[in-house]
Formats: sequence, structure tokens, C-alpha cells
Amino acid sequence: MFFSRIMHAMKGLTKTLPKVRLVVLALWLLLWLAGCMPSGPGPDALTATPSQDIIQELIEIGALEQAAEILLGILEQNPADASAHYQLGQLLTINQPEQAADHLAQAARLDPALEDKVTRLQDALRQAGSIQDPAYHLTVTGQAFSSLEEWALAQAALERAVENDPNYAEAWAYLGEARQHTGQDNSLEALKTALSLDPESYAANLFMSIYWQRNALPKRALPFLKTALRLDPNNRALLEDLAHTQVQAGMVELGFETLEELTAQSPEEAETWMMLARLSIDNSIQVEQVGLPSARQAVLLEPKNPAAILMLGRAYLLAEEPVLAERFFLQAIQLDPQMAAPHLYLAIIYLNQENQLPAKSHLQDALLLAEAAKNQAIANQAKKFLEQYFP
Repeated sequence: MFFSRIMHAMKGLTKTLPKVRLVVLALWLLLWLAGCMPSGPGPDALTATPSQDIIQELIEIGALEQAAEILLGILEQNPADASAHYQLGQLLTINQPEQAADHLAQAARLDPALEDKVTRLQDALRQAGSIQDPAYHLTVTGQAFSSLEEWALAQAALERAVENDPNYAEAWAYLGEARQHTGQDNSLEALKTALSLDPESYAANLFMSIYWQRNALPKRALPFLKTALRLDPNNRALLEDLAHTQVQAGMVELGFETLEELTAQSPEEAETWMMLARLSIDNSIQVEQVGLPSARQAVLLEPKNPAAILMLGRAYLLAEEPVLAERFFLQAIQLDPQMAAPHLYLAIIYLNQENQLPAKSHLQDALLLAEAAKNQAIANQAKKFLEQYFP
């Protein structure tokens, strides 16, 4: 039965894959069946899950039904495979939603670590089921996959959404974002389509602004960002993004004015002062005049806030006050031992002092904590310093 499912999957692929790619994939499957792939060593090779690369390959080419066939075969051999249940539930969420719930629930039962992801997909299934519209269902599903950063699955769902309803602006907007993450060249085309269908679409304007920021063209991002903010005027994260984009576009005074107005309106809120401090510190502009006093004010308002204390440490580091910076980084770690960034900045201080032993220790801590928190920026920087200074 398992072998027949593999053959059925391969039969379906002949319609979707170029011949050379098909041959490579077929050989891969046959080698796995023979127990020769790294994911299936030993006598239990047939019950082992195949390399994630092969499932990902099928998803990326849109062969969801074939990927589902292989996962069904795996579950016939090993019904307690939580990962296979979860992956199959993901695929069925797109093309057979009525069958997805059982596999998702089983995945969460078998592996509690999957509960948060499963809950998000279950919520999407409930929301999509409230309206009998295939394009809406696929768009909600694509949005759920986007929130989980499952971009290939998000794209697969959203491609099907716009096929079902070519006039669905929100589906085109999310598709444009998903295509960027999967490296597709036609992401801009999807965003333009979304805006042509609905110039007032919040998602389309937001994702178009992000597109131009990613391409280092902040001036082109500004009008779309302003439209998004007009549509969601209470979104402070968006307001902060506008200020940063204005600074990056060379409109430094305007960027600071944007957030200074917010601190004037809400002077008792630490978060508004942190936003202003972050604008200064992230861009290394007016640190002593704006960044340092703003970070101090945030800490005065919330003296036990590790993020505010970290910000103050960063301000002192840029102001060339390493003793004070060290003090606040250590305090941030005391308040939040899982925070990776203070370890990275402490390592920088110790490297500048040629104090190698604590520098290495804090870099290792930064890498470990950043990877656990999926903070790729901190993890990459810690890894770079470790390779450079401690090869």
C-alpha cells in the first residue's frame, strides 16, 4: 500500500515537473525506499520520515496532492509520527479543509510543542469556514501560513486564491509578500495588481511599502506607508516604521518630529520614549541629544523593564561610556535571563577591552539564546564574531 502511494504520487508529478527534475526526484524517492537516504538509516528505513527537502520540493512546485500522498504513506507505516500528521494537516488545510482538523489535533496530541502552530491553523479553519467562499478560505489559510512564516505553503494557498477570484485584492497583496519570501521575481506584479484592484487596501499599501524598504528605496515606500497609517491611525508600530523610513530617506528632522509629537501626546508612556530612543540609537543619529535622554526617561517610567534598560545600555555604548553600558546590560540579563542581545553587547565591550574569556562566553550565550528565540539577526552577528575572534 505504501509503495503504491509513492507510485501514485510520482504519476501525478509527471504532469507538473520538467523531465530532468522528475528523474532526480524519482531517484531520491527510490533511494529513500531502499533505505539509502540519510533520513532513513538502519532496518527501520521504511518507517522513517523522508528528508524534509523532498516534501519541501513538492510544496514549492505546487504538487500538494503528491506531497499529501507520500505523507499518507508515511502515516500508514508509522501512525504516531507527529510531524507527518502536522504536515499532512497543513496541506489538507489548503485543498481538503474538512479532513485537516483531525490530523492537526493528532499532531498536537503526539507533540505538545506543535500546539501553538496547530491552534493558529485551527483558528484559520474556523474563520474560513464561516463564509462559503473558496477564495476567502484560501486567503485566510495563506495569512495563517504567513504568520507562521511557512512561506511556500502561504504562496501555494494564495496562488489558488487568486485563481479562484482574480479580483480579490487582499489575496494578491498577501501573495506579493509570500512571493518575496520564496524568491519569486513576480512579487511586485502581484502587489501592483492588488493596488489596482483596491488602492485603499491596507494590506496592499503595507506590503508595497515593505517591498520598497527591502529594496533600499525608502522614498518610494513613504507614500504607501502614509496611506497604511491613514487607514490604521492608531497603529504605533506603523508610526515608528514611518519615522525610521523618513530618516532612511534623508528626512531626519521629519522622522524625529514624527515620534517627538507622540512623546508630547503621551509623556507618561515608556514605550513612546523607547520608540524615540530606538530611532536615534538604531540609526546612530543624535544619540547624546535624543537617544540617551529618551532611554533614560523610559527607564525612569519603567525601572524594571529589561527592554528599556537594554536600550539605555546601547545608548551609553554609542556614547562611548562602556562602564555604564556594561552595568545596564548586566541588569537587563538579571531581569530577563532569556534575552540574547545584552550578551552580544557585553561581548562587544569585552572584545574592545581585549578581555577574551568573558567575550567568548557571552557570544556563546548570545548565540544559544538567539537561536532558541529564533532571533536570526542576533544569532548571525554572534556567530560572525565567534568565527572572527575564536576560530
